[in-house]
Order: sequence, then structure tokens, then C-alpha cells
Amino acid sequence: ILNSHLSLWCQQVTGVQRAARSQVAGELRRCWRLQSQPLVSQAGAFLGYRLSLPAVPVGRLPTLPAAVHFSHVTSLTLTGMELTDSSDSFLQRFFNVRWLNLASNRFANIPAALLSMPRLSEVNLSGNQISLTGSGAGRLSALTSVEVLHLENNPLSTLPNLSDMVHLRRLYLRNTQQQQFPAGLSNHLFLILV
Repeated sequence: ILNSHLSLWCQQVTGVQRAARSQVAGELRRCWRLQSQPLVSQAGAFLGYRLSLPAVPVGRLPTLPAAVHFSHVTSLTLTGMELTDSSDSFLQRFFNVRWLNLASNRFANIPAALLSMPRLSEVNLSGNQISLTGSGAGRLSALTSVEVLHLENNPLSTLPNLSDMVHLRRLYLRNTQQQQFPAGLSNHLFLILV
């Protein structure tokens, strides 16, 4: 079922973009077969698998059926792929991700799929086009397990309320056009603001 969806996704475009999608499809197939890089803690405990897709312009990611999931992936890197807000259905298939890197794409909003990743501890959304509307700020505030959040180099119009983000230890806000501190900052005695 995965192969047919990936093949269809590759055939929807031509030229350089088809080659880019074929490369990404190959990485997804390897990951599906548990041939991705395993993640191991310093103590030697198995943490899951890492999927790092190549930084090639695919435009949008494939839509995968509900029966296809990548629950074995705990680290997901999708940087420099020109991804947009249409990536939610793909991201929802990675519900056990702890480390998510979506830097240097074209997201204008916080992906709703982040709410279906309850184990997230680090999220990198730097270098996108996120303006952070009220709903996006609400999504970020709901990520209560996040310890590290990268929002730098985005034209943020507002900041998330940090009150419920009790595990947050590092918040990166450089070049976000913000002149004030986020609400709820006083609840975080050990937060490093960069």
C-alpha cells in the first residue's frame, strides 16, 4: 500500500521534481523497512529510528493512508524541502516523534499535526514564514512536553503563552520581530531565552 501511494506521488510531477520525489520515496521505503538509522541513548538503550529526508524541493509530501504509519520513528528531519502548510496529513503518520526539525521550509502556520505528537521534546520551526496567528499560538501552547522550541527567523506577529509549557527549557526567538517577552515567562525559572 505504501509503494503504490509513493509511486503515484512521484508520477504527479516531471523533471527535477520527479527525481527529488523519487529520492525521498526511496528514503521513506527504507524507513518503512526499518533500515533507517537507529537512535540509541548514551546508556545504550534503543530509542527508535531517525528519518532525515534529503533537502530537495518536493513541493508537498505524499498523502499516506491511515493504515500507513511510522510509529518507530522518534526523530524526524524535513529541512529545506520547500514544504508548506499542506504537510499535515503526512506528519500525522509520525505520532511517536520526540525530535522534529522542520527548519528552512515555507510553513506559514504551526502544523496542526504537532498536536498528534504527544512525546515531542524538541521542535525546530526556524527559518519558515510563520506569522503565528491565535490558533498557531494556541497549538504551540498545547505542546506541554516540549523542552526546546526554535522559532527564530520567522515573522511572528504574536508569541505563544508559555504558562502550560512546563517542561520548556530553551526558547529561540532571534529575528522574530518581537519587542516583548511571551506571556507566562515568569513560570519558567530555568528557561533560557535566545
